[in-house]
Amino acid sequence: MSRSSGKASTTPAITIKEIAKEAGVSLATVSRVLNNTRNVDKEIAAKVLAVAERYDFKPSPAARFMKGQRTGILGLIVPDVSLSFFGDLAEGAIRSARTYDQVIIVASSQGDRNTENIIIDQLSRSLLDGLIYCPVASGAPLPEIERFRDLPLVVVGRRSVFKDRPHIYTDNRKAGYIAAKYLINLGRTNIGFVAGFWDPPCNEAGLYRMSQEPTAGCYSTLDRFYGYSRALVEANISYNQEFVVVSGYDSAAGYSSAQKLLRQNPRLDSLLVPNTQTAEGALRYCKEQAISVPSEVSILSFDDGGLASMLATPLTALCHDMDHMGSRAVESLNSLIVGEEIQDTILDASLIIRDSTSAK
Repeated sequence: MSRSSGKASTTPAITIKEIAKEAGVSLATVSRVLNNTRNVDKEIAAKVLAVAERYDFKPSPAARFMKGQRTGILGLIVPDVSLSFFGDLAEGAIRSARTYDQVIIVASSQGDRNTENIIIDQLSRSLLDGLIYCPVASGAPLPEIERFRDLPLVVVGRRSVFKDRPHIYTDNRKAGYIAAKYLINLGRTNIGFVAGFWDPPCNEAGLYRMSQEPTAGCYSTLDRFYGYSRALVEANISYNQEFVVVSGYDSAAGYSSAQKLLRQNPRLDSLLVPNTQTAEGALRYCKEQAISVPSEVSILSFDDGGLASMLATPLTALCHDMDHMGSRAVESLNSLIVGEEIQDTILDASLIIRDSTSAK
């Protein structure tokens, strides 16, 4: 067995089946030793405990529950609950869970994979019936599926993260295409793209290549960029790497991204930005520079965020029904808990047209 010892947050979790195999005993014996439910030969018990200690095994309390018994507790891990995108997801999940007489433990990884690993380790030892998981889009490796053991799991907001686990997500490739196509139809052909990441997996030069990779589904930005690129090709518009900048998700990132793109490319006539916060920063820069929005530069956000209509210039945006995604995740998770097979659910984003875009 090829495992290295280390902290639980970085070491793949060993299962009691693997402990039994390495110790050369039955699953029942491992269970008796770890739970101290029945006397076991001291030499055999020592062998089992040595294997468990070597791999820093932390038995899940939930595993002690008999099959069919449940706690009524679900887990939800999101990258940043302070963003309305994920806050709405949590609200939908919490409301739906009440209809099943369940409560949800919500954990925010603050856009950091190390924090996320700690949360996963903590929840894997909690009394959960199931977990709703939205991974941080990060260049760091995804947590191994073994970390979740036999816990019913639904992945939300991402596609193609774990094989054989159901995913519920927005078709972001389609959303990227719709957004770029809308601007092109307005006569805007010099479209800047602000690529939002917590932990960028590449620089601007690598975006096009990475958007074609199998791992692109872990990043909503890469899928949106894929759709943007497709719309350009369809309209016979050459892709220009100088029209793209890698960014964060807050207002300051939006400001600096607009500043960089519009300074080095004065002919840009539109911007695609990740969310309402970055849009606010871009609008602020345009106002300071007396750049008219929407006539000189139109701005479109990939996330409505509930606040887009309240900006000084109401924002044209794609609306993701994250409340529905959260509700659907709880429904799917409860189906998994009772042993039903669940397929992926793919949702559409709708374009809401406001004052930040206009015909050129």
